[in-house]
Amino acid sequence: MEETSNRQTSIPQRQSDTLSKVGRKNLKSACKNCKATKRKCSGGPPPCSCCKSLNYLCVFDETSDLRRTDAQERALNMTVESYQKLKFIVEILRSSDSPAVNSRVIELLRSGDRIDVDEVVLFIEHELGVSYQDVERELEP
Repeated sequence: MEETSNRQTSIPQRQSDTLSKVGRKNLKSACKNCKATKRKCSGGPPPCSCCKSLNYLCVFDETSDLRRTDAQERALNMTVESYQKLKFIVEILRSSDSPAVNSRVIELLRSGDRIDVDEVVLFIEHELGVSYQDVERELEP
């Protein structure tokens, strides 16, 4: 009788707990054709099954989905690069002996709704003959 009570009190394991997850993996992104027609994309190396059956060119564009870690990493890299360029501009403003160049840099920074950091860096490189790449290496900790 004790054996019966032990069997009843034991908690049965679910099948999903005992088996490893073998099912379908989530895709990073659907191909362009499946996105356009709102179909479930099989993914994998191109072509996906849908594009293969319809004889379409299968193209995956992971840059279009901003929720993905790749896109977030690109955005972070762009932010870090902009920060480095701004540090370069500040360093040039601090160390430059040319009031004309400094006033032009400040004018470029003040103009427009958005600061075009690349334009300012190109101007500094052209006017002062200073390479952003060289100064960036010196500014790194």
